[in-house]
Amino acid sequence: NNNNNNNDILYDAVQVNAQIAQELSQCASEVFIVLPHKCYLDSAVRLLTKNVNANLRVGTSAALLQRSKRGKSKLDADVDARTVVDDITQRYPNGRIDLSLPTIQIVYPELEETKWDVVESLVRSVVDCENVFCVGDYSMLCNVKDRMVGADSWSPTFGGTKVNIDSNKSIMLSLLLPTWADNTSDQNCVDAEMDPYLRAIDSFEFQELLSVKYSTSSGVIR
Repeated sequence: NNNNNNNDILYDAVQVNAQIAQELSQCASEVFIVLPHKCYLDSAVRLLTKNVNANLRVGTSAALLQRSKRGKSKLDADVDARTVVDDITQRYPNGRIDLSLPTIQIVYPELEETKWDVVESLVRSVVDCENVFCVGDYSMLCNVKDRMVGADSWSPTFGGTKVNIDSNKSIMLSLLLPTWADNTSDQNCVDAEMDPYLRAIDSFEFQELLSVKYSTSSGVIR
């Protein structure tokens, strides 16, 4: 019991940007939060259920992407709702199930995967002409750039870099460094500004990104 109380104290001490939490609760785009390891899952779910008014879906990238292929029919929506119930509410009583709310997908690596593998898998899974925004620490963004931006990619613009996934599909990929994050140093911000494929953004810009309604489908990977 004492250990649980200590964990609760540590958990309650975590500060969540209230404005970002509000924007996540209203975001019309797909949002994936990639965890470095499954051991962080409980903390992530508890934090989000407390601060964000959204459905949560958890699993490996392979499992979540398999579900997303079922489409958006009413029958599929019902199946997805039951799947979310299986994943969340039986383990986390505060998990929300409301199809009118946005869904945030919490992804963790499988045993032989790395966080980089998960992010690459999610980016490669999007549909043609989609806008994808990767928000993460400097090392993650550099790794995604090395994996995804090739010689056949277009020159970067303020709106991102056009990346060819295969011969039939290309996306607009934006690699964004959160300046407000605890693990972002001043040197990281300088390096990101010097890299044409990366861009440093503050919390206000991130809120704007979450609130924008794009004419094409879009996804945010954090």
